[in-house]
Formats: sequence, structure tokens, C-alpha cells
Amino acid sequence: MSSRTYICVSCRWARRAEAAFGLVTELRCPLCQGGLWELSRRWRIPRKTDDDGWRELAVKVERDAAEWLPRRQLMGIAKLARLDEQISALEKQAASKGRNIRLKRLHRERAEVVVRYR
Repeated sequence: MSSRTYICVSCRWARRAEAAFGLVTELRCPLCQGGLWELSRRWRIPRKTDDDGWRELAVKVERDAAEWLPRRQLMGIAKLARLDEQISALEKQAASKGRNIRLKRLHRERAEVVVRYR
């Protein structure tokens, strides 16, 4: 299991948790209840009193968000298209127990993709 640091820039709060590799997580800041931003290993977390360090980190987060969020959305759209294709192909097959199990799994996976890539 890989872990990453998640931060809330406005509260200057950080925590470690399992890596989501840029996908949406349910992690929230305990102070403001806002979403946390996942950092890769190359980022240094400044002390809470380091105003310049937090300003610099906020700029980096904004820049990465502008770059990463559209890419994440495209990845999600591609995964949904692939899953929809598989579901469509399975629905055309004759009904069977195995087909129903695979369809259920694909529908569940599709719902997870919608949540993770929003």
C-alpha cells in the first residue's frame, strides 16, 4: 500500500493516507470540512508559521489542479465509454447466470468510476 500526504491549504493542515493517485477521495479537513489535495512525494510541507512556504505551495496546488483535473475528467470519460461498451455487448447475449453476475459487476464498477472521476 502506498501512502501520500493530503493537505488543506486554507487551514495549513496535513495528514497521511492511502494514495488515491489523483482520484476523488472522501478525506476532509477536520477544521473547515473542505476537500484535501493529494500531494506526490516530491512536495515539502512547510511549517504552519511559514507564510511564504504555504503561499508557494498554494500556487503549486493551483497549477497542478489546472493541469490534472481536466486530464482526470478525460480518463473518467474514457473508462465510462469502455464500461458502457462492455455492458452493451453483454446485454446482447442470451440470459445466463454468469452473464447476470458480470453485468452486475460492470454496473457496480461503472458507478464507482462516476464517483471517483467526478
